[in-house]
Amino acid sequence: MKAPFIFEVFPNIPSVAGSGRRVQGMRSRMAAIRLCRKTLPRLTTVINPLKKDRMPILIVKANILAGRHNALRESAQTLQSHTLPEDGCIRYEPHIAGDTFILLEQWRDQASLDAHLNTAHIALYLPQIRACIEDGLLDVQMIEPKSVSEMRV
Repeated sequence: MKAPFIFEVFPNIPSVAGSGRRVQGMRSRMAAIRLCRKTLPRLTTVINPLKKDRMPILIVKANILAGRHNALRESAQTLQSHTLPEDGCIRYEPHIAGDTFILLEQWRDQASLDAHLNTAHIALYLPQIRACIEDGLLDVQMIEPKSVSEMRV
């Protein structure tokens, strides 16, 4: 059975990222999920971009705002200390390289990643991290062994 496209799940979304049109493909799905998350902050994965049996690997990048490096470092390290003990977390490594924030994540399966996204520590520390980066947006690249997809959260 084919998974529904994001507009089939949320038909009231008029366009993707203000473009005034519905763009087909993975980027538009992720943009639509981002739009949904603004109105539904507890939304988890609406459309699973990975196959169920694959191990999600995420590379998260963002540009750090001037003077916010230390605040970002503290929030990211605290989030790391809460995340590493989670069931299904294989790797969770935040890094700061100059003015770039990089986070490497690896999860046992999509269900573990979804559970992580619904934890209290994500709800608490993700807004703190977003306050330290340009436009509050994280560039997330999800990798699975045979395909790569991109989204902007």
